[in-house]
Amino acid sequence: KINLLKDTVPRIDPDKYYIDNFIIPYLNFIKKNKLVFKVFVENLQTFNVDEYYNSLVNNVFGPLLLQKGISDKIAIKYISKYYLSGVTSVVMDWINNNCQDEIDYISNIIFDDHKRKICNNIILEMVIQDKFGYFSESEKNAFKWN
Repeated sequence: KINLLKDTVPRIDPDKYYIDNFIIPYLNFIKKNKLVFKVFVENLQTFNVDEYYNSLVNNVFGPLLLQKGISDKIAIKYISKYYLSGVTSVVMDWINNNCQDEIDYISNIIFDDHKRKICNNIILEMVIQDKFGYFSESEKNAFKWN
């Protein structure tokens, strides 16, 4: 038995869709409006960013994280904030470098899951090794893989 619909509709890669439809247009907009974006980021307290942030969490990050199996609303909020802070930092460095790097290059830096996992593993190792003595043994054990 052949499922014609399944055989004729191409599978959409959600990561590629996200990069092509959100990240690259976002970076193009930022590049064209870099001075405005820089002023916005440097004066976040002046602007009402809560509404914008909540919109991103509800309409972009929430659905993507739900697809990845994360349904805890508090976790979605924190993961979104973590991701947005990282993206904003990368974009600000890019702007401060006069947007010299190609948009495709920056979008891959922002969205490359492999690089993110490497960074997370480095942070995890730093916590476990705790060379500065910041964490208790129980806190370090909470970070170790089972």
